[in-house]
Amino acid sequence: MITRGALSLALALMLTATGCSSGESAEAYFSSLETVAGTLASELDDLEGEFNAGLLGIDFSVPGSEEALIDVFQKAITGTADAFADFAAGIDLLEPPADLEAPHADALRAGLRVREEYSRRVEELTATASLDDIAGFAEAVSAARRRYTESCRELQTIAEAESIDVDLGC
Repeated sequence: MITRGALSLALALMLTATGCSSGESAEAYFSSLETVAGTLASELDDLEGEFNAGLLGIDFSVPGSEEALIDVFQKAITGTADAFADFAAGIDLLEPPADLEAPHADALRAGLRVREEYSRRVEELTATASLDDIAGFAEAVSAARRRYTESCRELQTIAEAESIDVDLGC
């Protein structure tokens, strides 16, 4: 399935990337990476808005509210897994300069791990019948998100040390 974010990301990369390959400038790499990271941030912002709207739309005083809440969680978690899948696909298309290969690979692994953790939660939520079952979800997802943020910050720090003006949205 091609998501809205994947289409936006592909178009943005076509417009901004100049065939960034090993040996090409760090500036070109970071510019493309900023596009990929910006697409992720935008998708996550949209998902947060949809999640909050979904929560506000639930009348917790009526029967069925627990099922409605589980549905809101399922949509948010599925969307987040898709957003990180788009991110991983986008970053995987980039070819960093040789000196950035290790932190690039680390960011790719971290993004894939977040996608994997959210995908697992989607499968678990499908079998969930009670809010009590949701309690343990946050721990694994939070650890994966923290690792992604660390890898992003590492790349942001490298860009700043090279005096490259990008915002990776870490």
